[in-house]
Amino acid sequence: MATGCADTSITITGTRDELKAVLMFLLSLKEDEFGYRYNLSEYTYFERIEIGSQRLDMRKIHTESDIDKFLDLNGNTCDVEFEGLYGHYSGVSDAGVFETIADVAPGISISGNMGYYFYEEEHASCTTKDGKLHIYYDYSSYEDYYDQYYEYVESVLSIDMFKQLFMVSDLDGEAYKEIIDEWFIQWSISVCSYSDSEKKELIEGIQSDLKPEEWNNAFDQVKKLGIMEYDDYRYEMRAQEQPDEDCKSIYDPVEHKYIKRGGF
Repeated sequence: MATGCADTSITITGTRDELKAVLMFLLSLKEDEFGYRYNLSEYTYFERIEIGSQRLDMRKIHTESDIDKFLDLNGNTCDVEFEGLYGHYSGVSDAGVFETIADVAPGISISGNMGYYFYEEEHASCTTKDGKLHIYYDYSSYEDYYDQYYEYVESVLSIDMFKQLFMVSDLDGEAYKEIIDEWFIQWSISVCSYSDSEKKELIEGIQSDLKPEEWNNAFDQVKKLGIMEYDDYRYEMRAQEQPDEDCKSIYDPVEHKYIKRGGF
């Protein structure tokens, strides 16, 4: 098995008793020795669990009475955000997060996502249909959407606009792609607040005629365009794609078994 690191979010819908059973189960995972660790198994754990629209930290819940108070303020749906899964597992198709939670209260409905993040990413999404979990898996390389992203950035910040803002006279399409790669994929200009030394490094790299006192205004004009970060763009593009039926598992939480086992 390899070391895994993921982010997980689910929405659970069910009766009060079913939601309470799930929250009691999550509470039981807490490892007192660490205080922040929730052991899902001998080899896997979460470092933080937050529940509800206000994202209440489960570390503030200690007893069954605390869970009852939480449920008194919520309806029959609960959002749960997990920091993890961490530990040793071979990938999202073997993590078993959705299945383990559904086993606790088979009547609940679950929808959610789990992403296994490195430069090459695995992702799982889950939904409940007719009492069964339908779990879809997909895989992508970090570079899969580069070409589309270049076109997206150019549609918002054209090469002519860039040349005008940063006073660059000699810039062709390939050179502009290199700038997009450095500024928007590696540096995330839309969210970063650059130091003067970082701005100097970027400006020197494009042979700009801008004076130092003009740098801030040029960068601010670009930020106002609201160009999406590459990671956000990639996730949005993936969300629009149809799931692959060949990479799907169907799990029966009543029988605690797979009707169909999929994966990569």
